[in-house]
Amino acid sequence: MNKNQMNSIYERIIQDGYNIASCECVGGYPNKDDCAWYHGNWMLLRYLGVVSNPYWHEAFYKDALRFTHADKKEDFLVAGTADFSMPLLCSEFGIHEVSICDMCNTPLKVCDIVSEFLGRNWTTFVQDICTEFPLKYDIIINDAFLSRFIDKSKPLKGIDGALKQGGYYITTLKKGNPNKGGEVSDSIRKNFMQKVKKRYIEKSKHLPKIDIDAVSAVYVDKMSSYPVRDEDELFELFNNAGLNILQIEKESVVGEFESSEYFRIVSQKR
Repeated sequence: MNKNQMNSIYERIIQDGYNIASCECVGGYPNKDDCAWYHGNWMLLRYLGVVSNPYWHEAFYKDALRFTHADKKEDFLVAGTADFSMPLLCSEFGIHEVSICDMCNTPLKVCDIVSEFLGRNWTTFVQDICTEFPLKYDIIINDAFLSRFIDKSKPLKGIDGALKQGGYYITTLKKGNPNKGGEVSDSIRKNFMQKVKKRYIEKSKHLPKIDIDAVSAVYVDKMSSYPVRDEDELFELFNNAGLNILQIEKESVVGEFESSEYFRIVSQKR
């Protein structure tokens, strides 16, 4: 799917995302008390190209899916998703049946809308990654997900428990320092808000009329991130969870507030 086709989907459902979030958001991984500021605005910010998304790592994910023979596996799970990007990437690769779970119902309803619109076979269900899953999967995949957690051992334990023996976990994880929300310099905050506003104005004819300055300010002030320090910490976390890292690479991407390094990981349940 090219960029114009992708953008047309976002233009079609960004307003739906706002409406769904106002009814469904009661707490999720970014904020256990209120995630409407996150899920309600995520698709807009994703459309403007200013927040993390799996297409920053598209070649990696498709190589990882090829390496794990994902199109030949029966049970495939996207565990945690901000919108429909990761399920779509997997479908484009050739995964015909995709299960999707999240703690919040908002991104699941968004996935339901897109699945019906595109004629995809996506199944959604509410699930906290840190609790026991009803089924086990051959492959679990998500993007920049573990950085939502201070204690990454809990989601990794849940992922390990949800995998079949020999199953694979594919993900990316940011390298850097923690940010509890708003912990960026004034210049970075200002530049992010200016970038968001400029892009919003350029595409405003396709978008709902909103206070874009308020949206970008809330995102900077509330969005927390807990990357890993280095590769040693990463290996320790996965090993302790019962996951062997089979492949790992490090790559810089444009990032949200500034250029960022990410680890790209393929692991397997022991």
